[in-house]
Amino acid sequence: MIEIILVIALMLILLVVGGPVVTNFLAKSNLNSTTNYLFMTISKAQTYGMSRKNDENWGVCVQADQIVLFSGTCTSPTFTETYNIPKNVTVGFDNDLIFSNLRGEPDNEVNVTLATNLQTKTLSVNSAGGINIQE
Repeated sequence: MIEIILVIALMLILLVVGGPVVTNFLAKSNLNSTTNYLFMTISKAQTYGMSRKNDENWGVCVQADQIVLFSGTCTSPTFTETYNIPKNVTVGFDNDLIFSNLRGEPDNEVNVTLATNLQTKTLSVNSAGGINIQE
């Protein structure tokens, strides 16, 4: 009987000590994955816009809890590809980002804030189309 109590006590101690470590690891992993996906999606929209794929504008926007690659406009797209944003990551992205010319320049500069309760990253797209991630 004492062995069972000791095993249960040891398991509880491991859960109490290990729980926050696992939670922090998952939050950091989700933030990194979402940041990398957004970077790749913006790069893809830029490439498609430069090549005038399907003779359309290409862009990226955030709708509810999704990052959306689109052709046409975000509100009335002719094509979409979506990524579900993890629940513990917030994405502050107020403007649609559209690439419509052959030089890879966006229609406007954007700063996107990605955050968890532990860490924040900023992804910036400048007027020349350069993409930068700041931690």
